[in-house]
Order: sequence, then structure tokens, then C-alpha cells
Amino acid sequence: MTSSTSIPVAFDPKSPSCLLLLTPSSSSSPSSQNFTSLFADDGVGSTSEETRCLMRLIDTRNDHHSLVQQQQNQQYIGGSREMDMKMEMSYKTLSVAYRNEIVECIQTWGERIDNSIVNDEHAHENGQGRGHENSEKTEQEYKDYELLKLTHAILQLSEIYLCTPQKKSKQIHDEDDDDNDQFMSLYDHHPTQAQVQQQKQQQQKGLVTADTIRYLRYHHLPNVEDYIQQFLISDNDDEEEEEITVEELLEMNQPEHWNPRSPSSSSSSSSSSTNMTPYWILVRKLMLRGLFQDAWNVLSRHSAFTRASKRYTSGSASTGTGTGFTNVITEEDMEAFSLIEEILLFAPIPGGRDTLKDDGLNFMNQNDIEVSENEDDWWNGIPLSAYKLWDRYQLPQQSSSNSHNNVQSLSTTLSTTTGKVVDAPIQFNIYAIMNLYSSWKMAVSQYLRSNTSLRNLTRRIPNLRSCVFDIILNTESVFLPNEDTWSERLIAELLYVRPNIPQEDISVRALAHMKSCGAFGDGKQLMEDIVLEVMKGNAGAVVEALHSFGGASGAALPATMTALLCNLLVENGQIQLSDLSYDIQTEKLLAASSAILSSFAMQNHNDVGIRLSTKLLQPFIRPENMQVTSHVAEMISTHWPKSDAEVKGLLSICLDAVKRGSLRMEDACESLTFSRALFYYRQNKFELYAFWLLRGVECSVQIGVEGRENASLRTKNVVRSMCFRQ
Repeated sequence: MTSSTSIPVAFDPKSPSCLLLLTPSSSSSPSSQNFTSLFADDGVGSTSEETRCLMRLIDTRNDHHSLVQQQQNQQYIGGSREMDMKMEMSYKTLSVAYRNEIVECIQTWGERIDNSIVNDEHAHENGQGRGHENSEKTEQEYKDYELLKLTHAILQLSEIYLCTPQKKSKQIHDEDDDDNDQFMSLYDHHPTQAQVQQQKQQQQKGLVTADTIRYLRYHHLPNVEDYIQQFLISDNDDEEEEEITVEELLEMNQPEHWNPRSPSSSSSSSSSSTNMTPYWILVRKLMLRGLFQDAWNVLSRHSAFTRASKRYTSGSASTGTGTGFTNVITEEDMEAFSLIEEILLFAPIPGGRDTLKDDGLNFMNQNDIEVSENEDDWWNGIPLSAYKLWDRYQLPQQSSSNSHNNVQSLSTTLSTTTGKVVDAPIQFNIYAIMNLYSSWKMAVSQYLRSNTSLRNLTRRIPNLRSCVFDIILNTESVFLPNEDTWSERLIAELLYVRPNIPQEDISVRALAHMKSCGAFGDGKQLMEDIVLEVMKGNAGAVVEALHSFGGASGAALPATMTALLCNLLVENGQIQLSDLSYDIQTEKLLAASSAILSSFAMQNHNDVGIRLSTKLLQPFIRPENMQVTSHVAEMISTHWPKSDAEVKGLLSICLDAVKRGSLRMEDACESLTFSRALFYYRQNKFELYAFWLLRGVECSVQIGVEGRENASLRTKNVVRSMCFRQ
């Protein structure tokens, strides 16, 4: 018979995911015994920026859930189509609120990492290395930071293509008659079913063009100044390497002629940019991206314009001073450049004429950014703000006193006090904006053919035609191999060739440009594959991408963001749980809860992890959801609270499930109050001991008060309560 040695094992009362093992010691003294801690989950910790973002994300989701619950039993005003648009705005507003917190986290986290890298470089120069461990920690943080940026990119893309609520087939058939009535007025005679369906498809064209352009500019293209900086370095053999900034280039007398490269190197290495100078490369890139405001700012630094502007403003062009030939050229140049300015600044192109709204965080607050625009300015029948008609969500004009700097709150879309929808959006109308867009493009072509001043200017400055007007009118012929990326080509096509493209066709055009640019040739096409799947409307690809970009790493923030987005896609019907063999929403929520618990436990902040995990699962703690209810009950039952406020906060979250009739949550809440009562009992504070025992009894009384349990059962439950027996 062999003897065996037993090792004492116990759960840490302060951390439900920690198991304590008593390691045998040769010494008999109790103080010399060693404890080994084993964590149930492999948490990776959480930075201060991630923790702050995590807290705000959970609060935002809970606010949205409370708002939806308040609106469920209230009658909305308006038809089904109007209600669908308002609910779509509600989902989009929630998604924007999520991204707003992530963007703030990315900004603050990036600043701290940059400062850490600079400090490491200074310490290394002074011979005070900070150690290999610190360098590895900074490198790992930078990887996590980059993964969070990829997560934000996927969130914004899914917000564009997956925020539209999906109905079941029965709902669609029930609402067909109401939808058909909307299109009856467009025909003089009774329309056929085919005509009605064609009209519906026409209305959906161009719906996501503006948002797609903004997304591509924000996430897939480098900053223009950073890109052009590589062309501002002198590589002559007889000169030292010299670099200037873009602003220094534009401050030159003739920036369009400055070229730091030698003729030999220019002819051999600049074939991709057609031997253009950095000035014209900059203009071309801005035009490809639709940044007309910046493009005009660069063109206004051209020596021909500055010379004409100075002479015209000084009066020399009209007073007859100088030669007559010079006066004619000056007047023509001024007229041509003024026409170019109007063409660019009045362009009704999708996505806007600058990058101010490319992050998509101000879709509700149009007046906050463009307060300087004069709505009374028109050119050839086109208003200055015509590009706003491409926006999917257009709110009625508001006074500036009602504007806010942050993302508009959820209550702006749905009023919690009256139950009525406020600030209803103006429905997107492809016919109105395409009428203005076609007029603008026709005017550009006509002026280029018939305007003498503009024709003479483009003949004297050929790059003006190739870098500006050819991009607008002959877009597909100006793409350069090995120079223009697939995202730049797709943006240019959406801007100048197919602005009214249907949503389902964008993925086809994106795939074509990816193949033409060789995006699938180096084996690093993971992000491209995800972009294509999301553009096709594949909600599962979004969850899978977030899972691979940190959602499965054990980190609290990526796992929580995966769960929240999955919950959003389930709510708006993009993911149908009935079509799956398992409850993916519950699985992701429990995985996020475990990641939160383990991440904060390893940092010795168990109480924070418990509270955040419970708040994350709060909307799903109900008797019908046994998985979530059991998880929360077990988590709270093994928790040793540190303060009265902590217990009160957890009880406020869990008592709703007790009122619904959950016996497991009643036991967990009573265990929580009993733990606090026991704490005061050991300190001989019997008044507080009795207070928390009564709170435990109160939890037992609350069981099933919503009518799911009868009074006799509640009485029996109170009698069996351990707090009552005490």
C-alpha cells in the first residue's frame, strides 16, 4: 500500500479566478509556508487607457439598452420606413459612440508610447539603458496599439455596411404594400411590379459611397504630406543629402519647377510618377483622393497664379501699365485660376472636399464643422454645400446654440421622456444629388473645351490638365502602375466614374482594383479579405476578424469590443441566432467577462474586474439565460467585497434578476451581503452586522416580485435564508 501526500487547496476569496496551493515546506512554522496562485484564465493585463475606454464602452452600451427598453412599449409616430430609418440611426449612433471611445484611447495611448520611445532613446544616448525587459514591454504595447487601430478600422467599415436593420421575410412581405405606395406618385399611370422594384433599386444607389470614401481615406491611405516627403530629399551625388518640408516647398517662388533629384536619377527612378516634380505629384495625389480644398491651396501657390494675383490686385492689369501682351496674359491667368477655384470648391462630390469628417464621428453634427460655409453661395446652379446631399443621414438645420463638440447622445435620436422620435433625418435622394453632380461634371467638360482662358492656361501648363482635369474627366486612364494603390483607385472611381454605384457592387470594384495592384500577391492580404467580406455584408467576418485581432488574446478591451459588436449585429438582425447551432452572443459575452476578470486579477484589482464584468452582463442576467446567470452567480458568490459601496453597486445590478425569479442570483446576492456582515462581525460592529443581515433577508423577499413566484414560495425562501437564520 502506497502513501500519498495531500496538498491543501482553496479558492482565493478576493479573486474568483484564483486558486491557492499551499506548497510544502521543510519548516514547521506557519509563517514560512509558501502559497502558489493559479489563475483560471490567462489574462494579459490592461493599461490605464484601455481600462478607461473599457469602462466608458460598457456604460455606453448600458445607456443604449436602457433607452431601447423604455421605447419598447411606446407608440412611434410615422410609417414603417421612417421608423426603420430612426432605428438605423440608433444603431449607428451606438456604433459611433463605441468608436469615439476607441479613438480617444488610441490617441492617448499612442502619445504615451511615443513619449516612452523618446525617453528610451534619450536614456540609451546617455548610457542609461532601461533594460531589455522594458524594451520588450514597449514593443508588445505597440503591437497591441496597432491591433486596436485595426479593430477601429473594422468597426467603422461594419458601421457603414452592417448598421441597416434586417427584417425577417414575413415582415418584408407585410410591408410591401406600404413601400409600393411611396413610388406610386412617380408614375402617371399605374406602375407594374417590375417598375416599382426598379425604382427601389435606383433609390439605393450611392447610399454608402460617401462613407466608403471617407473610410478608405482615413484607414487605408497614408497622410499626403508623409507620402510626398520621400520626394523632397536630394539624392545628387555631388551634394549632401538635404530634405525640406512641404510648407517650405510651397513657399518657394516657383515651387512647380523645384526638383531635388538629378536628371539621371529622375529619368531612371521616376517612371512611375511620369517624371513630375514633387509639386505636381502632390496635386495629383490630392485630386485622386478628392481633397479639393487642399488641392486648391497647393494650386494657389503656383507662380503663374501668384504673379497674376499680385498684378491684378495692384491694378497693373487694368491700368495699362507695362506691355499689352503681359496684361492680356495676366487677365487670362486670373480668369482661368478663378474658374478652377470655383470648379474645385463647388464640386458636389461624395465624401466632402476635405478630411474633416473622414473619421465618421460627427455624422450627426454637420453644423459643428462647416460653420464657415455660406449657404447663399451658388455656381452654375450648384450650392456650396451640395456635397452634403451624399450623406446618408441628413438632419434639419439647427441653430448653433444647440451644437455639441462630442458625438450626439443617444437621446437625440430617441426621446426618453416623450417616447417620440426627434430630429428625424431627411431621406437620402439619389436623384437630387446626381442631378447636381452631372451638371457640375458637364460644366467642367464644357469650360475645358470652350473657355479661352482655361484652354490657354492648360496649354502653357500641361501638368494642370493631366493632374487635375484628366483625373476628373478621364479617370480610368490616369492610373499609374506601381504608384497608385487599390484604395486610391477605388476612391477615384467612386468620385468621378461611379458615384451612384449600388452598395452590393462596391466589393466587386474593390476586388478588381486589388487584383490590378497585386494586393493578393505577397500573402499578406488578410485585411483586404476582411474588407471584401464586410463590403459583401458578411457579419460573421467582422466577429471573426475582431476575434483574430485580439479578441481571443485574453486582453479585456479587445474581447469586450468583440462581444459588444456581436451584440449590436444580433440586435439589428445582421446575425440571426436561430440560424446558428450555438449562441455566439452569449459565448462572446462570457469570453469577455473571463478576460476582464483575469486581466484585472493579475493586476490585483479584483474588485474592478468583478464590477465591470457584472455590468457587461447586466442586460442578460435573467432566469431564461442560464449560462449568463450561472456565470454571474458563481462570480459573485466567491467574491469577498472590500467596501459597502462595492456591495451596494453589485446588488443594484443583480436585484433585477432576483425580482424576475432567479433563485441562483438570490443566493449569490445573499452570499454577498453575508460576506459583508461577517466582515463587521469580526470587527465587533454589531449594528452594521445586523444591517447587512437584514439586507440579505431583503434580497430573499425580492424573489419573484414581478409575479413569477407566488407569495408562499417567497415566504419559504425567506425562512431558508442563511441571513434570516443568523
